[in-house]
Amino acid sequence: SKSYQIIRREQNIVSREIETTTTKLNVQEQTSLDLMFIMDLTGSMVPFIEQAKENVINIINRIVIECPGIDVYLSFIGYRDVKDIALGHYTIIDFTKNHYQFQNAIQGVTASGGNDDWSEDMAWGFESALSKNWKNDARFAVLVGDTPCHGNKYHDLDDHYRNGVPGRKNIEESIKELAERN
Repeated sequence: SKSYQIIRREQNIVSREIETTTTKLNVQEQTSLDLMFIMDLTGSMVPFIEQAKENVINIINRIVIECPGIDVYLSFIGYRDVKDIALGHYTIIDFTKNHYQFQNAIQGVTASGGNDDWSEDMAWGFESALSKNWKNDARFAVLVGDTPCHGNKYHDLDDHYRNGVPGRKNIEESIKELAERN
């Protein structure tokens, strides 16, 4: 399907970018990489969730196998929508070097909820990323999702939070802060 082709193309682009950077870093004797995946876990992701998880695992395996001199620290933030509290609004895996444990945890991630409007609480995912203990010089955050964040500034879809979620930073502020932290 067209959506699968888009996901596969994006995964290849992300893999190449991370591989290029990690290959450059691997020139040093030893280096470390922080790699975080921020993923939409709402119901609209049901058709894509297995492929998305597979792509995350493929990216990790490729880095670990092709760049053995790099210590890779992995983290995962899965977000849903504001009203999905009963479903568990979020899923967090803190930075870990245990690739096998991380991959097993990713396998258990499911998509549900988010049926209230078209946009999702992506801002929460980015705010959560800001709260994590990023410690290495090489840092990547990979966003995986199929719908935009809240705020009609960014789209013209049905959105119960047209001005963004009250009490949350807007997505631009969070992205800017992540960039300032490298």
